[in-house]
Amino acid sequence: MMGAIAVDERIHWAREMSAAGWIKLRLHEFGQDTGSGVPDGFEAYCRVFHPEGPVFPDGSFRSWAEIARSNGRVAYPNMQFHRIKRLKGSPVAELLSDVGSSEESPPLREREVLLELLRPETETPELYWFCIWKGYGHIEVLWPVVQLPARNYGLHSGSIDLAMAPLDVPWNDRSPNLRWPDDRARVVATEIDHACS
Repeated sequence: MMGAIAVDERIHWAREMSAAGWIKLRLHEFGQDTGSGVPDGFEAYCRVFHPEGPVFPDGSFRSWAEIARSNGRVAYPNMQFHRIKRLKGSPVAELLSDVGSSEESPPLREREVLLELLRPETETPELYWFCIWKGYGHIEVLWPVVQLPARNYGLHSGSIDLAMAPLDVPWNDRSPNLRWPDDRARVVATEIDHACS
């Protein structure tokens, strides 16, 4: 069953949460490791670094590899934005004042690329599930929520293309926090406090 309409008219909050029950069973304690944000049991995992930006006059973004290189650092799979953002050899105290890159959501361009990469990786692209963090003050979730460690989410479903649907105004580039196809072939997690998905 569907509930109240969110900003995009295709989004209807679900009243029944069982489609997300498997995720809670496969998450680790909050803040522990990768399994705290992404369910375990998949063959492989990867990080999609949210670029910094827009930083140029044309509105374009800067990749983490570019940032690391400009600061005399090396890009690697487990890098952290606050570390590559400062010049090599700079005092550790600067580490505490650094701000992250595009936290909460990757830019629209990166989301579109990810969507097209994932589309053929499921047999159910017409039925995807999306969790949106209930803590966003400008998104009203009226129905029961998916309760996961340290976070509660509104749930809605539709085709994979709803991953690009505007969720709020004026920040129409907000990404779903969790999204997966009904066949559970993949999960994309975008934690609100992280600068990667």
